[in-house]
Amino acid sequence: MPQHVRSFVLPRFRGFTLIELLVVIGVIALLIGILLPSLAKARETAQQVKEQAACSEKIESWANYAMAYQDRLLPGFAHWSWAHPSPGRVDMMPPDPADPRRVLEGDVIKSWVWRLIGYTEFKPQEVQLDRVTYRSFSTRVKTPSSTTSFTNIYDNQQSYQYALAKHPTFGLNAVYVGGSHMHGAWPTGDGNGPGSMPRDPNGRFYGRSYVEGYHEVRTPSRLLVFAGARDFDVFHSDRAGHGYTAFPIPRPSVANIVPGSSIIEPPRPAPRGRLTGANTNGGRTTAWVASNRFNARANPADWGCVNARWGGKATVGHVDGHVKALSIEELRDMTRWSNNAGQPDWNYQPGNQVTRNP
Repeated sequence: MPQHVRSFVLPRFRGFTLIELLVVIGVIALLIGILLPSLAKARETAQQVKEQAACSEKIESWANYAMAYQDRLLPGFAHWSWAHPSPGRVDMMPPDPADPRRVLEGDVIKSWVWRLIGYTEFKPQEVQLDRVTYRSFSTRVKTPSSTTSFTNIYDNQQSYQYALAKHPTFGLNAVYVGGSHMHGAWPTGDGNGPGSMPRDPNGRFYGRSYVEGYHEVRTPSRLLVFAGARDFDVFHSDRAGHGYTAFPIPRPSVANIVPGSSIIEPPRPAPRGRLTGANTNGGRTTAWVASNRFNARANPADWGCVNARWGGKATVGHVDGHVKALSIEELRDMTRWSNNAGQPDWNYQPGNQVTRNP
């Protein structure tokens, strides 16, 4: 072999030792441990931003509804006669999603949800944002419990229509904004209108208009309209037990909590009226009994069905359109709930008396 031709010998490969492999695995595990919480936090932040954007859309639609109805705010829970065919001038019977040629009647439309859907043409899945929950609702019966030539009647709490009526993602501050018949609003209302209000302005405890004197919204940047909500699944409830007035829904035998409640109730006792006649002495809502430490497994009524799921904060939309996350402690401030509240610990007094004293 010529001298200038040299043999080439591959170097011998030296593999990793067991210790080196364990070190590499340990470093990878450490990096995963550092990154996973950050990824989970980023995912949660993205979900929260999405929820806030949806809340902003609901506020805009709520405001548009008011403008379309001569500055009248969306009623949170309608007078019983407005949810049935009436020879009067009040018509709050929206299209049936299962058969748009017909309209909904009965319990299912006493809360505001289907009326706002009918006005805005929101898709139902834009009202209940949680995909798993909405898929569960979608499997429920959509067939009417009875049928006439012009309407479908839905008083079945196990139906799809009832589920969305009770469980939109955002609950409405209906007690003080827009009015709720089961909380004392429209005590003399009928198919022709809301009826007369008490002469004493202290009895006019809820805002129902942007511009109408005592009822006008005076603090739009502070007064909340919607907030993320939760409640026991109406599917498992007894209609005879929860009837028209079950907000929050009494604890059913199967205590399954779902995101969403059409009404959120304030932190301090509020009026609650009967649904027929002029008698509004139906007692008051209960105060929030829990601490400021939110627990997603606890009774929704402990915080008025508010869902403070973002690190102890809830998504809240205000009259002026801005949306922010507020803590349970911040939401205990009654000046955020009522135009008449003069201080954070304001109480609505029995007998429809509004006072600025605690």
